[in-house]
Amino acid sequence: MATAMTFSPTVQHALHHVTEIRYTLQGDGSKLPQTSAPEIIATMLDLLQVAPGHRILEIGTGSGYSTALLSHLVGDTGHVTSIDIDPDLTRRAAQRLRADGRANITLLSGDGVISVAGHPVDRIIAWASLERIPHMWARQTVPGAIMVTPVQVTDLAKTFLVVRVHRGEHHASLTADRLLQAGFAEASPEILDQWIVPPRGVDALTRDADERPWWLSARWLRSGGGQNESELLQQLVTSRRQAAGPLDEQDDAADFY
Repeated sequence: MATAMTFSPTVQHALHHVTEIRYTLQGDGSKLPQTSAPEIIATMLDLLQVAPGHRILEIGTGSGYSTALLSHLVGDTGHVTSIDIDPDLTRRAAQRLRADGRANITLLSGDGVISVAGHPVDRIIAWASLERIPHMWARQTVPGAIMVTPVQVTDLAKTFLVVRVHRGEHHASLTADRLLQAGFAEASPEILDQWIVPPRGVDALTRDADERPWWLSARWLRSGGGQNESELLQQLVTSRRQAAGPLDEQDDAADFY
């Protein structure tokens, strides 16, 4: 499990030369919701092993901060194609990237799961979790390409890890060699306006008296045993109680999970 908090000299150099708040802060001083933690961005960029001259496909432009870092890493001889499902985010990022003098970038609006860069790429990085790595991504990469993306590891909602994958001589030949724990919104063909309820994998959903959503994702709810999932979930919400868990204070819940 990769947990490095120190970064390579090239990524450190990019972090030093790109001002994060120029991209991530909104007019009222709050952070743009579609913003990943800078430490996670830097760690994933290290896993991507970008070099000058590389052609990059980025899935999920978001604030444009990671796009600017990629632009710096590939240099004048490289190119970054970045795509986001939300055209408003694409326009916002374009303004900031243009003001920052980033000229080696093409921004697209659309579904990055099915859209292509239009040319073979050396690297693909995604900032939204997928059910599986799309075949189209592998087909548009060159042999030896690296992909870094969150991917679902079970058929339950919110169960995903970031994986680094190497492509072999054939696009069907993919080998994973690194895993990273990180949280991302799920990739969706629709623009998401909330992140509390996953867009897929939810088997029961209800709301309490304060209109807060509660949801369950469980294989046994799909067995067709006649359970009324909504009633069951409502009982769990209204009759919930506090109980000691299996972990001690020094235990890490994420590692246990």
